Amino acid sequence: MVKRKIPEVLKEDEVLKLFQYTFNPHHRIMFMLMYYCGLRVSEVLSLRQSDIDLKEGLLKVVSGKGGKDRLVPVPRPLLSPYKEYVRLFKPDNHLFSYTRQTVFQAIKRVGKKIGRPKIHPHTLRHSYATHILKESNNLKLVQDLLGHSSISTTQIYTHIDTTAKQKNIKRIWG
Repeated sequence: MVKRKIPEVLKEDEVLKLFQYTFNPHHRIMFMLMYYCGLRVSEVLSLRQSDIDLKEGLLKVVSGKGGKDRLVPVPRPLLSPYKEYVRLFKPDNHLFSYTRQTVFQAIKRVGKKIGRPKIHPHTLRHSYATHILKESNNLKLVQDLLGHSSISTTQIYTHIDTTAKQKNIKRIWG
């Protein structure tokens, strides 16, 4: 069995602080999409405006990792900022024209501002999965949202949230 390192995860208030301290509007909406929809860097960079259906409240990830497509709900906190972004910048074709390296550098800069210098773009995806699992206690849901083929890939998130474990143990043992 391959031992995996437990991924870095931001608390909900740290995610909001990250958005608050991201002053570049392109970077901010990219980070919001990555967090609120659990997207990988490659997925956010390949997004087209036509992939986001606000009426249905769905985002289509086209050819994600392994060439798989998936549908992800667009949560309410993302709606208004996304509409404003589209109104202001009127993107055509791809929403963003950045490289992976630019995204990594941008999140590192903001991470330092909020006291989390070791974060990277995938930290937002890890945080998304951890927060969904914490609220839903539904590993299958998280697997589907992330587009994982195997539940074993998703199970790493069961090792992250110790507060839920502590609460349940206290409930059982007092």
